[in-house]
Formats: sequence, C-alpha cells, structure tokens
Amino acid sequence: MSTWQMAVLIMGATILTLVLFLFKKQKTESFDDQKFTVLICGINGKMGAFLAESLTARFHIIGLDPQGRSTKWPCFSDITQALEEIPDIMLDFAGAKGIDNIRKALLFQLPVVSGSTGFTEKEIEELVLLAKKQRTSLILNANFSRGISDIMEFLSKVKSNYSIKLKEAHHKSKKDAPSGTAKLLSLLLEVNSQDIEVTRYDDFSPRHTVELSKQGERIIITHEVFDRSAYLDRIFQALERASNQFVIQVNGIDEA
Repeated sequence: MSTWQMAVLIMGATILTLVLFLFKKQKTESFDDQKFTVLICGINGKMGAFLAESLTARFHIIGLDPQGRSTKWPCFSDITQALEEIPDIMLDFAGAKGIDNIRKALLFQLPVVSGSTGFTEKEIEELVLLAKKQRTSLILNANFSRGISDIMEFLSKVKSNYSIKLKEAHHKSKKDAPSGTAKLLSLLLEVNSQDIEVTRYDDFSPRHTVELSKQGERIIITHEVFDRSAYLDRIFQALERASNQFVIQVNGIDEA
C-alpha cells in the first residue's frame, strides 16, 4: 500500500471513527453479554461458518463476505458497512487476501483476532506497527490449537539435540503451502521453509509431523486436527483478552 493510499485511508478512518465513537459511548455490553457483537471476516469459509455457529449462542454475530453471499446472520460485502453496525471485535479467518480488512479495522480502533495464514513478514510487521499506533488490540496466530502450543514448548527444549525433518499434509483446497503452522514450526526449529515436505490430498485432516533424529534413535511427533472444535478454547481466550485489555500478540509472543 502506497503512502498516499494510506493517508487517504487514515483520513477516512478518522472521520468514521469519530462517528462510531459517539455511538459506541452508548454501548455498555461486556464480553459476557449476549449483545457483544463479533464481526466474522470470512464467515462463508469453512472455519468462519463453524465459528459463527459455535459462537452464536453466546454473542451477536455479523459477517463479512466480499462476494455478498447470504448467511443466517447479517452479512456485509464491505467492511465499512459492517463497521456501521458498531461491532465490538473482529474475528478474521479470511486468509491473507483479507489483510485490507484488518488494516481498516485497526484504523477504526476495532480489536482484531486473526487465525489467517499466508501473510508475509513485512505485512505482519506493518499490522503490528499500525496496531501500536492506534492503541488497538491485535492477536495473530497461525494455529489456535492447544496441542501445537504444547508441542512447540517441548520442541524448544530439545531441538538443539537432534537433526530435524518437518512434514505437513492438508486437504488440496488449502491455499498456502507450506501451511502457516508449518512455517511457524520451521522458525522455531530453524528449518528452511523450502525443506518442509508438503502433501495435499483429496480428503485429509490437517497434520504436522516433526522427526527428531540422532545416532541410533528417532522421535516422531504428529499433530492432527480431526475436528475444528480443537481451536475453540484458545480462540475464545483470545477474543476475551483482546476485548478486555490492550494486547498485541503474534503467534503466542506478546509485542505490546
């Protein structure tokens, strides 16, 4: 995004932010209130639709779909329209193509929790800087499962003792390769992302495998997600934290 485009976006965002602020002052909903509004970016995707169904009993759900496809929830094709509904937080699973929506949400000081992958390092740095400038919460996480978090904690302790091989397998509809989780593991394990073994199948649950080898022995760790409910607890925790305090976090590491 060019400097002048950003300037125009900021100017427009400032005006709308003032308008939204006047309305938001009248809103007193807490995170535990059913009127707390979650804007789901990518609501018609597999994960977005699952999250809408999972969260609808507790929160008021609205959606963002660039193609304007209808859902059982109020849905908008443009984020500016969605922001007029005064959401309390944005939950993003639209993929890297939805980065402009994250930018606009932050400019409007709307907290963002994103599980999208495929962002470049430069794009992540840009989003973090924008969140800091706007004093608006931003949580980016390539994988919200508890299992991956536990595996990474173990690997950080033993990685220096072994030679390492990393594999990942997903459904053929997975757009980025290697996956965001595989890239996250490769950074931790200091494995070149080009050396990750990538496989795509017609019908397959997300699977990540780490092989740790040394003379005469080998440890194989495989993490497989066979139900999206594996992500819910930590997504819910992220929503609550981003709503209740100022936080900037990238893949589990606090930046602010």
